[in-house]
Amino acid sequence: IGVVALLLVTLGGVFLTKITIGNNVKLALAVLIMSFIFGLYAISWQPIFLLIKSLFDNLARRGNRWQSVISRVILMLSAWRTYLSNHLALFCSLILGMIFQLLCIWINATLALDLGITLAFVDWCWIIGIVSVAGLLPVSIGGVGVREVSYVGVLGSLGVPAEQAIALSLAIFSLSLLGAATGGIIELINGLKK
Repeated sequence: IGVVALLLVTLGGVFLTKITIGNNVKLALAVLIMSFIFGLYAISWQPIFLLIKSLFDNLARRGNRWQSVISRVILMLSAWRTYLSNHLALFCSLILGMIFQLLCIWINATLALDLGITLAFVDWCWIIGIVSVAGLLPVSIGGVGVREVSYVGVLGSLGVPAEQAIALSLAIFSLSLLGAATGGIIELINGLKK
């Protein structure tokens, strides 16, 4: 649901921005995002679910080394399908996910303003969407490097110097590390109490 919320906020930013983005780019992005969301929700339809499950079952039966991963994917798909049947929980999760994404965007925009980067909030909606999706690509650990290149590329296309873009990226990464360290310390303390 978090990724869906991110994509919806990104889509809103793309269509509300005053920065010129070609209509073909907007349409392609809208189709891509809506196709991804439709694909996630199509799993709730029995024939689609059974087709996907049979594909993964066939892979698992071949006895390859990915068998435990495949069984976990099947389990995740089953859980996702069950989750999709609870429309109220799904709607509430989506709204909370969008609020969370908007808070993250506000943090980015506030830090950027402190670094002298001035852009409209709706622009940050699509910028953070692009940077976040790029950071999800499995090409580095924790998105390090990918995030920096994404910030430099996107913000650079808007006239922001690379130094400021990298500074913003590292500030955001530092906040993420601070949150992870805080959670790790709490988990460690709770583990020692048991």
